[in-house]
Amino acid sequence: MATLACGGGIDEGVCLDYDFGPPALDPAAHWEQISTGYFGTCALTTDGTAVCWDGTPSDPQPPAETFRAVLAAKDLVSVDCGLRPDGTAVCWGDDSWGVVSGTPTDVFTQLSMGGLMACGLKTDGSFVCWGGLAGGGSPADGPGETGFVQVSAGAASACGLKADGTVVCWALPWAYTPAPEAPTDGGFTQISLSTLGFACGVKTDGSIACWGDLAGSNGLTSVPPPAGTFTAVEAGGDHACALATDGTIVCWSVFSNAMRWRPPGTFAQISVGITQNCALTTDGTGVCWRAESIGRWCPPEGQFRRVTAGSQHSCGIRTDGTLACWGDDIGDLLRPPTGTFDDVSASFEYTCAVDTQGSLSCWADFPDRVPLPPSGSFVQVSAYGQPCALRRDGSVTCWSSTGSTAADPDAGPFASISTNADYGCGVKTDGTVQCWGANSAGAASPPPGTFLQVGAGGISFTCGVRRDGSATCWGDDTTGQPSPPPGRYKSVSVFAGNVCAIRTNDTISCWLPTDLRPPAGFFTQVSAGNTHACGVRIDGTLSCWPMDNIYLRASPAP
Repeated sequence: MATLACGGGIDEGVCLDYDFGPPALDPAAHWEQISTGYFGTCALTTDGTAVCWDGTPSDPQPPAETFRAVLAAKDLVSVDCGLRPDGTAVCWGDDSWGVVSGTPTDVFTQLSMGGLMACGLKTDGSFVCWGGLAGGGSPADGPGETGFVQVSAGAASACGLKADGTVVCWALPWAYTPAPEAPTDGGFTQISLSTLGFACGVKTDGSIACWGDLAGSNGLTSVPPPAGTFTAVEAGGDHACALATDGTIVCWSVFSNAMRWRPPGTFAQISVGITQNCALTTDGTGVCWRAESIGRWCPPEGQFRRVTAGSQHSCGIRTDGTLACWGDDIGDLLRPPTGTFDDVSASFEYTCAVDTQGSLSCWADFPDRVPLPPSGSFVQVSAYGQPCALRRDGSVTCWSSTGSTAADPDAGPFASISTNADYGCGVKTDGTVQCWGANSAGAASPPPGTFLQVGAGGISFTCGVRRDGSATCWGDDTTGQPSPPPGRYKSVSVFAGNVCAIRTNDTISCWLPTDLRPPAGFFTQVSAGNTHACGVRIDGTLSCWPMDNIYLRASPAP
């Protein structure tokens, strides 16, 4: 089975092993070609059989025939195309933009899939494009020239490479953005056009040149392409990857460190999409990775005693009390304060922590989003939604970005707390649960009984672990959230509808609505986030894993 191995940092180590790539094949079979789009991916075996997978309900499958190339659309449209051995093209899947019905009957030597359109290179050296119109689209001639040897389709534009190494870029008649201005010096051997407005090409000396601009702003082309010699380059969303002459992969991006991650090894082909990349090794094995979120799932090495998963980032407290944060590098989100800490809690755009002296600190992606914490001596903080903190005397104080507010619960004393966007709950020292704030769908109306811990981070629902170890949830049950699996638990974590809990045997269980798939092993703590979850293993190391129904796409049976 083709699996993903991603770096413990951006470039090294191993942090997870999940199946993102092609389905398993007979040992005698190999993948010949692969193409990845926005979410969907298609691959071609050496016998010409095409298989596509994207995890959407439609999950369009290619017709039962052989192909010499197969391509996936690079936009939120489940449509794919294939080039038959006789040079004719066929497309299948969602026809809302006319890609399927608008496929011309010409004979092509090469196809290229863009965002909402496709282009084909004809045998006479001209190219034609189709699709791009809601409700249908008819073929549109290219720039009216011949002599092309390659075409690359973007969102609503295309670039063509001529036999003399020059490049011509051209926008479709209905294009909402102009085509990138092609370089005038020529000397290219291969080109690739992004769906977001920039393009890159390999020159005759093996170097890479890029042109255009990312979404009309100062984008990817402000980051110089890597030095070295290369055989191929692929432009994706806000990033690009190139295949070096030694078979290794290099990726670069203007926005995200995670986009620069690449798998180790030597490869024969690369395909760069919007949110994922794929490559074929020299032995025909397929490897795919979700580049935009690698950082969320790759915690640093070392021993930790606590971890918290937020929306697009996570933070942990090392055994020496210092903080470490990882994930999407936006603003100051991954720059925690120095010092030693006892508790930490991550939210969407900010994180708060309690230091060993009991003082609160908060930091955010941007300064105007930092919630100004109150003064005093605290033992716990919950940052999700409206942040609240538990004082040493058992009372609770809540606040916002403008300072302390009056949204505090009744007098405690509390043993622990958990907050949501507009309400919070806490376990009192006698084991009963008290909630405060909005009571949408009964989420702030806890059942009677005594509890060990409570999690109020659901979408209008709350979960708790009773003192007898049973788990129970209350509030909105429209998608089955308040239905924990049977068993005995020690703790529970809830964030934006994701629920994970530690069983009494120290294993992790996660349940609806997003079906987080926890790793095997034994853990002391777990934290559910918005797109991922993290846990502290009994040896103090960290493991993080992605939210299954968005980032993990099950490969179909071969």
